[in-house]
Amino acid sequence: MIHNDDLLQNAERLRQSFAEQAEAMETARRIPADVSSAMAKAGFYRMFVPKEFGGLETPPAIASRVFEALARGNASCAWVSFIGATSGSALARIEDTQAREIFATPETMIAGVFAPNGKAERVADGFQVSGRWQWGSGTQNADWILGGSPLSVNRQP
Repeated sequence: MIHNDDLLQNAERLRQSFAEQAEAMETARRIPADVSSAMAKAGFYRMFVPKEFGGLETPPAIASRVFEALARGNASCAWVSFIGATSGSALARIEDTQAREIFATPETMIAGVFAPNGKAERVADGFQVSGRWQWGSGTQNADWILGGSPLSVNRQP
């Protein structure tokens, strides 16, 4: 089990490696899969996930220090870690069954865009979502992608 001290040590350990890869990441305009995987294994994507779903429930002050350490090596890695961590917190109130499916492995990475650029409509068996989002930091390596969508109540199943 990863603890708060481990998170800080992992960030410091990975910082230099990420700094050395910064130019390649900038050229590719993305975080490579192996870097995303290293961040997942280090616990960064689980920081704000509830403990009952395998998360760490990291205090914001500790998480901020993790993001700061990562940013000293590579700001993009810090940003994607922040997106992964906060995206996990957005799902804290979903049904337990779905949460356990989403957070089935410690390496689960969730990313996306919270801006409500889509449209969700209630249909007979759930919701239908459509829309276009400008970007999605970290989505190339994500297992699950979020897209902000207000719920339209005009159409009933």
